[in-house]
Amino acid sequence: MPQVLKVKKGRIEQLKVILLRNGLVSELKPTNPYEAFRFKCGTEVIVGYTTGKIVATGEESKKVLSQALLQLQPEGILETIIGSDEAGKGEWLGPLVVAAVALSPEESLILTAEGVMDSKLLSPSKIRELAGAVKKVCIEFKTVVIPPSRFNELMWEAKDEGKSLNDMLAWAHSVAIKPVLDKAVTQARKVRIVIDEFDKIKTEDRLRRLIDLKKFEVSQYPKAEEEVAVAAASILARDEREYWIDSESRRKGEDLRRLMVAEALQRSDSYSFAKINYLRLGSSEKDLSVSKFLQNVITLEHLLMKLSNSLGVSVKGVYPSDFLDRLRKKEIVTDNLLEKAGQVLNARNRLVHGRDIDIEELAGVAELTAYLVDKVREIVREIDKSKINK
Repeated sequence: MPQVLKVKKGRIEQLKVILLRNGLVSELKPTNPYEAFRFKCGTEVIVGYTTGKIVATGEESKKVLSQALLQLQPEGILETIIGSDEAGKGEWLGPLVVAAVALSPEESLILTAEGVMDSKLLSPSKIRELAGAVKKVCIEFKTVVIPPSRFNELMWEAKDEGKSLNDMLAWAHSVAIKPVLDKAVTQARKVRIVIDEFDKIKTEDRLRRLIDLKKFEVSQYPKAEEEVAVAAASILARDEREYWIDSESRRKGEDLRRLMVAEALQRSDSYSFAKINYLRLGSSEKDLSVSKFLQNVITLEHLLMKLSNSLGVSVKGVYPSDFLDRLRKKEIVTDNLLEKAGQVLNARNRLVHGRDIDIEELAGVAELTAYLVDKVREIVREIDKSKINK
């Protein structure tokens, strides 16, 4: 099976010289303008591209290429680099995971020879294999996992505070970087922090709360995975996300990756495995309205579950409307709130069972659901506060 590696574009010529110097390859004519070199290695071939990608076609050429990579001289100042990246930011299924990895120049070359590159270019099995190599070789690593249920709650809190996903990301990156930096500074070398860019100002503000930024250089730029430490972090983050989805699938007895968005929107347990705000049925006005309505219904059902836990009331086998009726009898919710919840649940059942709702009614019931979510959240907060005060 071919081995695919990636180095910085500027290192392709250095690698070409090393391969020729080793005397284990013979030069062939490139077959297109994108090839920086093409070498014969026994019965196999090593091809280096101007983009920095390198392909070895067999076991013998893999070994020769790996040995040559380890002979590359570290670039510039001998510094330890901490790379930070995330996975799951744009996917509806599974957690948001942020990882940080510290690598010395020598460790970066070792992991390059192993095949470490941007995780988006790798198969799940290769990611799992390389994640083990990264953990074994690196100075230190840290992953921060935000499960979907917590992600959904944090997004609600962010909305209340006028914040966004980038605020959550900035917090997670800083939490991942801090312990890795603490371990890395015990090394004699200079330390540089490299982050795959999403919001420079918010990230630096969060880092500043934990780290004296005057002592360290912080670089943020798009496609930072060209830096081996960032690529290694992307591999750990994606591996952790895939592991979480595998574990949750086993727990539920089904492959969650096979679920369609429409199915997830109809499930009462999707709050536990899906980023609710990311569930979209389509781009039409009605599709967006249906999506928003069902997102809020899922959130409402989740909040009712939290409320039942706070009150010590079992809801197993109980319909949400019956549970709300119990709360009305306890004077926790009003008749008005119960009536509105009934309208919402009725509309939800009609949608789930394929009966149509016109756009005006949908807009009204979506607004009503958002109102109910806010009211039930207030009730949950008040009950939790009273428990703390006791």
